Amino acid sequence: MVFTGACNFYEQILVTYLFAHESGHIYDHRYGHAGFSEIYNVVGPLPSYPFPECGKASESETFAEMIGIYIQPYVSSCKLPPTYSLRDYPAYYNYVISRVFR
Repeated sequence: MVFTGACNFYEQILVTYLFAHESGHIYDHRYGHAGFSEIYNVVGPLPSYPFPECGKASESETFAEMIGIYIQPYVSSCKLPPTYSLRDYPAYYNYVISRVFR
């Protein structure tokens, strides 16, 4: 995990989000993300990621962000852009409930 200067991760809500997001990378590495590419190519990256210092939003970052926001929606603090509910993105929401948390 890389902590940028954007935030202090002392609030539980931020730690929960960060842990969920990084766990999404572990899940993706271990199990892959079958069928996700098709959704990503249509919907595109989620607007809460990347932060300017992180560069371009890749498919793998969007996958991890999808999991982070599903577990801990509405994160807003420091310089981080506010997130939202994954229900605002039905294709990603349906994927996460049917393929990841089934």
